[in-house]
Amino acid sequence: MDVKPVEDGFWKDKDNRLSYMEWLEEELGISEKDGWYQLKKETFLKRRGNGMLANYYKDSPMAALKEYLPRAKWEEWRFANTPQRFWQNPENRRRYMKWLGKKLKFKKTEDWYKLSRKTLEENFGATLLHGYFNGSILNLVSEYIPDFDWKPWCFGSVPQGFWKDKKNRRIYIKWLGEVLGFKTLEDWATLSKRNFQKNFGGGLLAEYYKDSPRKALEEFKPTCNWEKRRAKINRERKKK
Repeated sequence: MDVKPVEDGFWKDKDNRLSYMEWLEEELGISEKDGWYQLKKETFLKRRGNGMLANYYKDSPMAALKEYLPRAKWEEWRFANTPQRFWQNPENRRRYMKWLGKKLKFKKTEDWYKLSRKTLEENFGATLLHGYFNGSILNLVSEYIPDFDWKPWCFGSVPQGFWKDKKNRRIYIKWLGEVLGFKTLEDWATLSKRNFQKNFGGGLLAEYYKDSPRKALEEFKPTCNWEKRRAKINRERKKK
């Protein structure tokens, strides 16, 4: 491929554009489809193809590839830059999440609780997370699987200001009791700091209850004398 400036109208001929892409493939040493994911606007600029890219593909390497390899199916998020407005399409977001779940070998819905910002950043999802879901993994996953009863705390961190809402604190403690199998008030009286820490509530306990399970219980069931019940349980334990 001659890299000297091309004649006016040269790129109007589709055969010339395809010849350039064929030359580019050889120039970059691309031997399989995945090799094309390294393609950037700068790639064309450095190899005299910026005029073609700008005038015939609207500066989109993806558009150039789709003309060159029309039957190929692309995972657009794997390119250095996704096509303009790509993430605005809900179907594209869904395709990405399906691909991500398969890559991470998620088998059941609860596996999505393992998803982290770092994992998304390492798998081409940073722009999606921060640009369209304000950094919220909960919102991202909820869009993908909307019919599941997601527990925000199970993601490892809750949305900013989540625990300020008394209703959310109450929902969490009720859930915690279910996880721990609490049935009676005596069961609840055994609630410990470790119970919170092992079940995503360590931050809540420290920030809103000064690391005191009793204070959490007093908000959850204010009519009960928890100090008296706890003392009774301790006396019974000493007798055994």
